[in-house]
Amino acid sequence: MHIHYIQHAPFEGLGFIEEWLQHKGHTVSSTQVWESQDFPSLNSIDGLILMGGPMSVNDEHHLAWLSTEKKFLTDCIDAGKNILGICLGAQLIASCLGAPISKSTFTEIGWFDITIESSLGRWMNAPAPHKLKVFHWHGETFEIPEDAILHASSDGCSNQLFTYGENIAGLQFHPEMTTRDIATMFEFGEDEIVEGRYIQQVNEITQIPGNYEACHAFLSAILQKLF
Repeated sequence: MHIHYIQHAPFEGLGFIEEWLQHKGHTVSSTQVWESQDFPSLNSIDGLILMGGPMSVNDEHHLAWLSTEKKFLTDCIDAGKNILGICLGAQLIASCLGAPISKSTFTEIGWFDITIESSLGRWMNAPAPHKLKVFHWHGETFEIPEDAILHASSDGCSNQLFTYGENIAGLQFHPEMTTRDIATMFEFGEDEIVEGRYIQQVNEITQIPGNYEACHAFLSAILQKLF
């Protein structure tokens, strides 16, 4: 398959997803929106991955490329492309499916559990854990689009993972992270780490044994389903 991904910030790349795509032998292309707003033709790609970013889905008034990306994403949805969105990417999918995006009650930054419904295992055609400690970094949240299914939640954010049909998944959290990715996030976003109920401090995050292997296994099952 040929997979295109959209990167919204230099410090939020594919992470583990890059390794998975290479292992599967997929070809990959990308759009880095801070350099170019050119998106591929629909018939040139088989799947689409939308990564995170510090901006809001609602920032179209000062980020003109957001309107262009939303139009491209809507076209991909209408064409039945297989699509994965992570954090901002999931919010973009939800928005294009008609769901509002708003400030979350709590900002989540750090390693926190999500509770996963058995419905996700049925969607993935693979076992899914009931609880999983994953990395979060978000201050906004999506509502669940009409006809989509909510599969996961956390204490700090009730909407953590949804699917739409058999070919679209949106994840609020970051299972793609590696130790290097989290270090890069600190470098560019440490000013966001303030006191908060669901905000861990840098030393706390770095001292928690990262649940990378379990997160990557979980993400692999979703990637296998979609791509």
